[in-house]
Parts: sequence; C-alpha cells; structure tokens
Amino acid sequence: MKTIRLNKESMDFFNNLVSILRIHPPDQPPRPIGSGFFLSHKESIYFILTLHNFKDIGINKNEIINNKNNLFISIPMQNLEINPEYFYGIFYPKKTHEDSGAALDENDFIVIKIHDALPTQIKDNLRYFGTAFNFEELILEIISKEYTGNYCIGFPLEHSNYDYDCDFETKSVKLQAGLEVIQGIIKKDDENHNLFSLTNIKYKKDNSEIRNNLSKHLNGFSGSPIFAIINEKDFVLFGMLLRANGTAIFIKHIIDFIDNTVNKISILNCKITPDINIEFRFSEIN
Repeated sequence: MKTIRLNKESMDFFNNLVSILRIHPPDQPPRPIGSGFFLSHKESIYFILTLHNFKDIGINKNEIINNKNNLFISIPMQNLEINPEYFYGIFYPKKTHEDSGAALDENDFIVIKIHDALPTQIKDNLRYFGTAFNFEELILEIISKEYTGNYCIGFPLEHSNYDYDCDFETKSVKLQAGLEVIQGIIKKDDENHNLFSLTNIKYKKDNSEIRNNLSKHLNGFSGSPIFAIINEKDFVLFGMLLRANGTAIFIKHIIDFIDNTVNKISILNCKITPDINIEFRFSEIN
C-alpha cells in the first residue's frame, strides 16, 4: 500500500469523509441504509450514496420520497447528525437498473441536496469534496500512469469495531464503526464510459484470506468515495464505489446529473397529506 504523510488538518479531513444514512420507520427499529459522502458543488452541499442500498433493505426507488422524514445522516467520527428537515430534496435518475433489470448501472446513485439553512455547528464540521478541478485531464493522467495512490475509505460491516444497537422505545441509536482504507488502480470500463473498476485492490491488512474474500471484507463499502491525494494535501474525488468487486461510477456523471436535473428543478409547493407523506410539485427552471 502506497504511504503518504498527511498533516493534522488533512488527517482530520481524511478520517471524516464518510457518513452513514439510516432510517427510522415509525413502526420499526431504526437501521442503517448505507455509506455516503458529502460533495460541495456550486455553493451547495450534496450527500451522495448508492441506490441499491435502499433496495437491499426492501425500499424501492418509488418509496424513497415517502420515507424522507424517516431518514437521518449520521457522521460517526464526529457524533453529528443531519435531520430530514435539512434535506432540500432527494433525487435519483429517472431510469435505473430497477427498471432495466440489470445488476447495476451508471445510474445507481441517490443525491440528497442539503438545505442552505443547515446549522452552523454542523456546517462548520462537515468534511466534503470540492469539484473545482479539471476532471478529464486528471483522470487521463491517473489512468495512463496506472497510478496506485487512489484511495477508497469506508465502514466495512466485518470490521471488529463495528457495532449497531438501538432502543426501539426511545429510538436512540448507538453506532460504532471502524474506518478502513483500500487502494487500487483505476481502469475504465470499455463498454460504459461512466463506469470504471478499482483493480489490484490493496487492503491495509493484506493477507491471503482477505485477498481471497474481498467481497466479504469490503461489505459495507458501497457508496464510499474513491479519490487521490495530490501533493499530500489536495483531495481529488474521482468516483463512488458501487460494489465490493471494485465496480465504481465516475463522479463526473453524478455532477452532470446535479447540473442538468437537480439544479433545474424547483419545489413550488409542498403539502403534508393525512397519511403523513410529503408531496412535491416540481417545475423545471428555464
């Protein structure tokens, strides 16, 4: 595994990049959905995670909006939480693998836009990736040189420190997660330019048992960011891990979705129906 030296500020950034989305259904115990990360783009903050994590716990994409008030973003390393009242909106591509029947595709992602009114205490402590870099130029260089300093960090469920406990009556949650790091080489998908693979994966505890059972040891990494650290201080986001086998999606595809869909929609009206579902009426911004 490639070793770099990080100063205290960069190390703090590194350790707080991954957060966890969880759900508190009114008639069920709270439980985690999956990992994700924050992205700052054009003066707004977004939380990005995979769509299939919802399906894995029995929620299809058409039911996600109805569960908006039951979703919470936990930032484990800082013991912070973002309540649904600070979700401006939840967005996903219209056509996904749930429609096509494919195992996954480049639209396997969810975007939660965070409201500008996020409390200062939380906003000041968020760690998020920026997008002010030449993506095409950097990714071409990374791929052509088979650069090995590409990192992916997440909370594997097999980690010895992982523990999740909740009190159904009080709905209090105790989450303990162990952060792990993997590295690999980025290889483009020959058939889909929005997808890539993280190959030659190196795990911190690199032994034959882990190498032969990566899918087991990386269970929980779906939704984790893949990035490089340039000059030992600049964190450059390339994509999001979809599966433990290394399949990933380029972040540029998600940013294009934010620019072309999320930021062309305004919420004109919101009302709470008797069954406590929130209904939105959308209008495209010209």
